[in-house]
Amino acid sequence: MLEVTVEGVYESDIGSGQKKYQNFNYNFEISREIEQGIETHVLRRFVPYLISNDKNKAKIPFSRIKSFIITDVKKNDKKSPIIGKDIKELSAWDIQDLACLFDLYKVPLHGKFSITELKNRTILAYMEKVLKVPMKTPEEKAQQEFFKKMPDGTFKVDLHNIPCPVIIPDGYFEEKDKAKKPKKTLAYYIQQAGQKVANVVLNATGNQDLTQTNEPPAGGNNEQFPSANELQQ
Repeated sequence: MLEVTVEGVYESDIGSGQKKYQNFNYNFEISREIEQGIETHVLRRFVPYLISNDKNKAKIPFSRIKSFIITDVKKNDKKSPIIGKDIKELSAWDIQDLACLFDLYKVPLHGKFSITELKNRTILAYMEKVLKVPMKTPEEKAQQEFFKKMPDGTFKVDLHNIPCPVIIPDGYFEEKDKAKKPKKTLAYYIQQAGQKVANVVLNATGNQDLTQTNEPPAGGNNEQFPSANELQQ
């Protein structure tokens, strides 16, 4: 899990075009294993939830985030409290935690729907992205026993007495890491810049053998400057 510390300012609309601003500072844990990509979840999911449920800020209700910054992120060895739990039994916070863990952007933000509707939408997002359940077309949904066909022809997920536990499929995050393009180092750009300089020299002199240069002898004013051949290395 990750322990996140965040601070910032939120805005409160108090009517008649007037606004108030209030500082916030929170420290909390999330089930995510990697720091990369948490900014959006922290901004959209966790901070609004924490402010809305902060009794000390009841007099200044939350409207929107004015500014925020993640000041610290630490990884600990704690076990995620949502792993193994039935999604139907998750709390409102747990649902946002689940959405962050798997980047389930289809899971609504806190306060947008009733808890029942929120869980239903979360289950669908989880089954589609994590469990890879075929459910894009009516034909695919008709093949699943946990989809119930409604009178209007639409399908509704029906998990009455059917558990839907939160699990992490084998190799799930390893596959995600492999799909990511490796980050480029500063040395990469330095090398690329050096190759471009060498190519300019080559084009200007027409000399295919860049080892034959008119560099000054050792001990001259330019003895520390690399040769065109060295720039290619």
